[in-house]
Amino acid sequence: MSSTSKVSFGKSVILSDCSIIMRENSELYIGDGASISGASISIGENSLLKLDSGVLMEKVNYFPLSFNIAKGSVEVGEGSRLRCSVSVQHGGTLKIGQKTFINEGSEIRCDRSVSIGSCTMISYQVDILDTNTHSTNWKERHDSIMHGYPKSLEREPLPTSKPVFIGDDCWIGKKAAVLKGVTIGDRSSVALGAIVTKSIPEDSLAYGNPALSKSLSP
Repeated sequence: MSSTSKVSFGKSVILSDCSIIMRENSELYIGDGASISGASISIGENSLLKLDSGVLMEKVNYFPLSFNIAKGSVEVGEGSRLRCSVSVQHGGTLKIGQKTFINEGSEIRCDRSVSIGSCTMISYQVDILDTNTHSTNWKERHDSIMHGYPKSLEREPLPTSKPVFIGDDCWIGKKAAVLKGVTIGDRSSVALGAIVTKSIPEDSLAYGNPALSKSLSP
């Protein structure tokens, strides 16, 4: 922990079998009654992790529970339950509402902005990405590999990213993927294995690859 880090724990916080690394000017806030078990947490320079009261983070089975905030912020609302992995960089912001559940094996990658509403359920091995993660130009990737091998990727431009918004009371099925620039309206569902590349309105079902949508309204 850096001497310039800020840490604030509420009442009755439980930490067990955790690893927490904090860089310069990083901030960690954990609210009353929160419980974190089996997590690996890294908060980079000038970055933030805020967990509201009653948040439960728990590692189950063999899937990792890791929060790597290289540069940016993560805020989790009251009573949410997380078993996922999170990667935030390039100043990205991840916000998760109240009483939302994200199951094991799921991964959120945020370079710009990911917002997940309240009372939303996200199943196993779901991918939510607001970024391409790498350039889609093979020459740029090649140059980066040649100059950075074997330790890092260098000279690669920032990948394209667009905000992702998932509304309240949504349900995302197992092994689905929500890609950059997508908005999923309130009360909508995403079927098992669906690849959502375009926004879907409220009260809809998305299914297939690439996902199509139909209304769930009566």
